[in-house]
Amino acid sequence: MLGLNTGKRPPRASRALAWLMARTGKAGDYTPGEQSDPFAHSFATDALTHDQARYERYRAQLLANRDLALGGATWGWVDFAFSACAWLRRSPGVEAISIPVTIVGAGLDSRVLNPDLRSIAQRIPKGRYLELDGAFHEILIETDEHRARFWAAFDETVDAFAATSPTAAD
Repeated sequence: MLGLNTGKRPPRASRALAWLMARTGKAGDYTPGEQSDPFAHSFATDALTHDQARYERYRAQLLANRDLALGGATWGWVDFAFSACAWLRRSPGVEAISIPVTIVGAGLDSRVLNPDLRSIAQRIPKGRYLELDGAFHEILIETDEHRARFWAAFDETVDAFAATSPTAAD
């Protein structure tokens, strides 16, 4: 994740509040509107994917091993996410990435800010940004159409790297 969507809340105020809550003993508390029960979501309310069969398979995996399940965002997680995103935005190391990189955004992502993804991709010399119009957050469990576009972009990126890699011929 390269940009945290704060919805209708101002990002600066959200970041300041997360910082404060994380440092006043509330780091493990869930942010307002978040649920501690990862099984309280449903396909209709989760906005992760348009593919109900894949969503149900994902849920079945979580039910089979409950240790894999995550609850909602905590103040500590949000504080760290804001800090990590800010660090990446100001890091000069992004421009030093020399391999091909494709950053893929979901057009209907309610959790991530696609302009932030695009901005980072533009700073990478061999970077590119691809937005999957109509896709929700979890692209790898999305519909076949969205997944096909993702995997085509993945293959193009890997093929571009393999063609320039000194070990590609080995």
